[in-house]
Amino acid sequence: MIDSESLIKDLIAKRELRVTLSAIREYIREGDKSLAAGISEDKDCLDALRSALDSSDPKERKSAVLLIGELPLGKDLAASFLKALMTGYGKERTLFVRESYLKSIRALSDISPLGTDDLRALRARLVQIDSGSFTEEDMKHILSERKQLIQIPGMAERREAAEFVEPESAGLFLLPVKGLYRPLKEELMSRGIDKGYSSAGVLVAASNVEKVRDCRLYQSFWYRIRGRFSGKTETLSDEIRNSGLPDLLLSAYKSRVVSIRINVHQRKDGSSSASKRFAPELLYLLRGRAVNTAPYDLTLHFLPRKSGGLILFADPAGARDQRFSYVRERLSTSMQPVKAAIMVYLVRNYLHQDARVFDPFSGNGTLLLERDQYLTTRVMFAADTNPLAIRAGEENARLKGRRVYFVRRSAFTFESDRPFDEIISELPDLYEKSDADRDEFYTMTGETMERLLAPKGRAFLLAGGNEIKAMIRKSGSLSFLEEIPFDDRRSIYVIERI
Repeated sequence: MIDSESLIKDLIAKRELRVTLSAIREYIREGDKSLAAGISEDKDCLDALRSALDSSDPKERKSAVLLIGELPLGKDLAASFLKALMTGYGKERTLFVRESYLKSIRALSDISPLGTDDLRALRARLVQIDSGSFTEEDMKHILSERKQLIQIPGMAERREAAEFVEPESAGLFLLPVKGLYRPLKEELMSRGIDKGYSSAGVLVAASNVEKVRDCRLYQSFWYRIRGRFSGKTETLSDEIRNSGLPDLLLSAYKSRVVSIRINVHQRKDGSSSASKRFAPELLYLLRGRAVNTAPYDLTLHFLPRKSGGLILFADPAGARDQRFSYVRERLSTSMQPVKAAIMVYLVRNYLHQDARVFDPFSGNGTLLLERDQYLTTRVMFAADTNPLAIRAGEENARLKGRRVYFVRRSAFTFESDRPFDEIISELPDLYEKSDADRDEFYTMTGETMERLLAPKGRAFLLAGGNEIKAMIRKSGSLSFLEEIPFDDRRSIYVIERI
């Protein structure tokens, strides 16, 4: 095996240069820092690398260029080599080598930033790529070159986020909460949505969007982009042109430059490897109307179709979903508002109009407010020992325009001069507590239910384990009505006071 000292000698002598450069890069990739440092400190080695940039062999030029970008150069040397790389990149006519120049220019510009003239030259090349026409044979290298160009520090010019304007007519794809698809499907079926269901979500036609606009049982939604996509890059150009994506970008962003991220959801068999080229090809096709730099204005999701090919959805950044806009203040332990809405939906047949309702472990009050959203309450009380939760709950209730009486107190010492028609709560997570602590908690919870519930009053408690049923058996006035599965470890227990 050739040792690193021999490789340095071969480099200086330019002996079998392509093989020597490849071997040096292999040593460095395997972690030989001393070899990289030795080359960086040896003037003859560096001169040999500069000379290799003028080699007549494009593969030698490529290896030399890549090695330069992998060396631990100081700021002055990095600046000197950047100048040589920029000159070489400008002269290079072999497409597969141009990408390598840009990789090393990007690496060295982290050490010594590019100047204004260099950035202007690189941007001019980007415009040339975006406005040019290329053969299918060249496109692979052109797209790779473009991908490297836009990642160079300083290439992304400062811009304001593009404001999204909701399209007037577009279908929606509703994404369910994980493990809670059934209530969403049940609700949508009751609204007349009888097709569009898949394992990933629900596709709602534009004509049916108003039927689902106020549904609170889905996690989020994407906009459907008209068109069919084969998953093949050779047909992507025509498919994009014939789709609704160009129109969406023009109308929804008012001709502003849009920063796009692309996510191709592969089937499990990993088919259509060409989809990995969707991002650069799509950006190329949009010709300057889109970039691929954070922060992103828009995420495009390509999902596989049962019948083959892909279907496209757009997920714009920004607050378009106003269903839970009142939840401005949240704690890490706060219940997600969509889960609160689903919990209320699942117990809807047990709810009373104009009920007096109490949440003994309220957090920021989301569950109470969603209970009131489904069926109007007469009065709502909330108890919690965390002052931050109380403050957050009061602010959220104010934004929703509803009155909730928040009390900073343990549920077990809370007193009320009138009993409640309903108690609804997500019980604290006690998985790390001892058996004795859990037993004590549920005993006190049962006593609280008996003390605060009116006769025929009902409690809806979201909890895990068998402690709830044991709590009911120990009580003298609580009756178990139903256990409703919620997620993979918890159920809603419906209890009635006899």
